[in-house]
Formats: sequence, structure tokens, C-alpha cells
Amino acid sequence: MPPKPDTGSTSLNKLVDKRANIFSIVSGIWNKVQIYDISNLFEFQAYQEKIPVYETKFQNIQEEIMELNYSLPLEERVETAPSELAFTDAVTHIRGLFLSLKRQEISSNNSPISSYNLIHCYCFQKLTVALFPEKVLNGLNFFNCTTH
Repeated sequence: MPPKPDTGSTSLNKLVDKRANIFSIVSGIWNKVQIYDISNLFEFQAYQEKIPVYETKFQNIQEEIMELNYSLPLEERVETAPSELAFTDAVTHIRGLFLSLKRQEISSNNSPISSYNLIHCYCFQKLTVALFPEKVLNGLNFFNCTTH
């Protein structure tokens, strides 16, 4: 017998997995940067060299999420997936973060990490709202937005 056509539930499960995966990656970036000594510019520059790797991972998963999103029936897409506009907005902010890091245009009062921390936190908050609105509605706060 031929395989049963995908009714949407399999795609929906994949979408949920992808959402979890992308959140895991961005949380991983956030956690990694927090271990760096904020006064040690050398370590910060070493971290910057890893940014393209994370950027590629982020972009690949973003594309997969969008593909899965469009494969769902319209009513499921609206109810269970982040809105395209909110997601695109979050992606734009994350990409802006990557570009800022690459260009080292984030110094503020000779403390690039303090400025970076605020930018970073803002981006991740945007991403959390776009990808995990149910967590935001439950009042969970994932990221501490204080500078050191």
C-alpha cells in the first residue's frame, strides 16, 4: 500500500520540534556569551569568530521552519506557528546583531560587552515573543536584560 498522505499532524510535530531547536540554538548562543569575561576584549573577539557558524545554523533552521509552516493547513499555520511578520521581525533583529558583532560597532563607553548585552537581550526577547508566544503569555522571563 502507498504511504498515507501527511494530514498536517506530522508537519505540525516537525514544526514544534524546529521551534524548540531554534530556541535551543539561540539560547546556546546567549549562554555561551555569558561565560566570557566582559572586561576581556581578546576573549570577546575570539567569540566573534564563531558568529558565522551560529548565523548559518540559525538561517538553516529558519528556512526549515518557514517550509514546514507553509506545508501546514492554513488554520493550523495561524494557530500554532509564529506569525510570519513577527518571525521576520525577530530574524531581522538577530541578523542585525550578527552584523554588529562582525563590524564591532557596538562599543559604548569603551565597554563593548555592556552594549552588546543589551542588544543581544533585546534580540532574544523579540525571538521569544515571535516563536514562543505561549511562554510570554505565561509570564516567563527567559533573559536577564541587565548590563554588567
